Amino acid sequence: MRRINWPLIITIILGLGVFAGASWYVFQYSIKNRPVEKVLVATRDIPAYQVIGDDDLQYRTIPAGGAEPGSVLDPNYAINKMTTVSLYANRQIPKQTLTEDILVIRPGERAIAVNVDIVGTVGNNLQPGDLVDVYWVPSKDFPGYNIAQQARILKIEDQNGNPVMLGRQEQQSGGLAQATELKPNNSLPAVAVLIVKNEYVPEITRTVVEGTVVLAKKNPTDISSSHKESNKTGETKDEVNNNSLSTTEKGQPSEQ
Repeated sequence: MRRINWPLIITIILGLGVFAGASWYVFQYSIKNRPVEKVLVATRDIPAYQVIGDDDLQYRTIPAGGAEPGSVLDPNYAINKMTTVSLYANRQIPKQTLTEDILVIRPGERAIAVNVDIVGTVGNNLQPGDLVDVYWVPSKDFPGYNIAQQARILKIEDQNGNPVMLGRQEQQSGGLAQATELKPNNSLPAVAVLIVKNEYVPEITRTVVEGTVVLAKKNPTDISSSHKESNKTGETKDEVNNNSLSTTEKGQPSEQ
């Protein structure tokens, strides 16, 4: 019967143990000392067609080279823009999923405030960035009249000027805020600030004196089409002005 060489077996076991320990140490060292970079991600799940606020964004540290091509790097690029797809917490934000800044008053637009109530704000179910049509009801004896289309909600306030909607408490972390839900503001909506085209302003000002304003919420996918329509309207007006100018020039008698 062969004799077991215990010293050799013990030596092999010790060698394997030293190798395993050294490998674990090298692995941990490489993880702790590997190059990293910070990327911008969503703080929480963000539903499609919601305006992004500064509390919806945060930085996340990942291994160097992990930044996705075409992702948002600067938070200012994303704030006040609307996402056209759902964004997920701790995931990077592709630029192509964001619309233009819809809370900015562009050329040919004005911001105007109207008196509203909980019925006129779709049961207090409006938030900044929502697309609405504006109806004016002169009295209970008359139907509502559409006085503005494709208006955008800038903000909804109560009679004291406080926002009327779910808020988020900002906790500073890494230069950006993280969001925690607060209790809803129990006050009733009293004022809606709208972004509308210039031509709708005169009709909307009539609502300050009399009648009731009702805002009809539209499908958020209409936002992109409204921008295209706005651009087409501007081009059409330019064409009309140019044609009118040409006609005038042709109609002028030549000087002798």
